Amino acid sequence: MTKRKTILLSAIAVLLCVYILQLVVAGRDSVKELKLANEPDSVVIENGKSTVLLSRQGDGWVVGENKYPADPRDAENIVKAVSDVKILDTVGKAGGGLERYDLNVEKAIKVKALKDGKDLRVLTVGKDASTASQSYVTVDGGASVYLVSGSLRRTFGKSVDDIRSKEIYRIKYDDMAKVSARSADGEWTFEKRGDPPAWSLASGVAPEAADAEKAAAWVKSLASLDAKAWL
Repeated sequence: MTKRKTILLSAIAVLLCVYILQLVVAGRDSVKELKLANEPDSVVIENGKSTVLLSRQGDGWVVGENKYPADPRDAENIVKAVSDVKILDTVGKAGGGLERYDLNVEKAIKVKALKDGKDLRVLTVGKDASTASQSYVTVDGGASVYLVSGSLRRTFGKSVDDIRSKEIYRIKYDDMAKVSARSADGEWTFEKRGDPPAWSLASGVAPEAADAEKAAAWVKSLASLDAKAWL
């Protein structure tokens, strides 16, 4: 390969690197993040005739007028979605044609983030865009319609029962040392014994010998109980 060709190929490689770098930088600059300085202590979601209140209580969140414990993941997703909005593009102006984005009163979801009773942010959420995980919103009653990252209707379009924790009880498996059970066949007790500790049959109407691994799996299944739905 001649020296001239080597220099030419090197120049092309440098230009390609510069072009790729420009694309990366441009891609970063095209996303505008609207982050709240403070985390809200409550979020109000108005969806048609339904209003859902999510409130901070201690280290967790509660939902609804009865202050049911909220599912930690749902609460975190809701608070994060209203606190950190990633704007991808400005697609229109509020006023006319809001129906096109489902931002009209009849179809929009209104989300209000508050701190000590004062508004931090108000999001009006329209429909999802045709592109996956993108939505149309307006922010704080502004005139611009934004295309933002995330399927926000899925995040905010939940009822109290959807957000409410399904946990009935949860026990640390390692803290369990004895389990008694009763059925139509009788009563029996398993205890953790030995070193290393293993589950064994202590008493009751049951097979004379119990498989330690199966006994451990059965006890572990009792360490937590979740509801599928609240009646």
